[in-house]
Amino acid sequence: MIKLLVVSLALCVAVSAQYVSKGGSPSVVKIDGEDVGEFVRLQTDQQKRITEIQAALKQQKLDGWLFYDFRGSDILIPRILKTERLGGSRRWFYYVPATGEPVKVVHAIEPDQIDVLPGRKLIYREWSLLKSQVGAAVGGKGKRIVMQYSPNNDVPYISRVDAGTIEMVRSLGINIET
Repeated sequence: MIKLLVVSLALCVAVSAQYVSKGGSPSVVKIDGEDVGEFVRLQTDQQKRITEIQAALKQQKLDGWLFYDFRGSDILIPRILKTERLGGSRRWFYYVPATGEPVKVVHAIEPDQIDVLPGRKLIYREWSLLKSQVGAAVGGKGKRIVMQYSPNNDVPYISRVDAGTIEMVRSLGINIET
């Protein structure tokens, strides 16, 4: 019974982690010396990048990275997140926590705007809901996060978030590092 439970758990983990049976050079999953299946991990470039970002955030003792874009204003996002240009006509945010699942904050008019990125989705309609959804995505006051922001615009190449958005995020009690 316990062995069956362990095998079931291993298979659930394998399936939920997007493993599929494939030919080629598979990984062999064994429990108590028994082969329970050959699997190759399928992971998108975006998922791999999120894992790398989370490792860097942990190393720097930061709580997360909040990405923001409005009409393609952040030309660095495709490079950082390994995507095409995500643009759109409405503001969106993408929060990558040091641990856990990323969170998307998107407008109701363009709910699929950043679906290429992994994570759960929060939708806003009006500006006041945008602010509360960003707060919910980041997880509350006192968090130390990074954004594409450079104090005094000292490094203009990375300063992609406008002052008003920085003020809005700070008004939520979130500390923005650079």
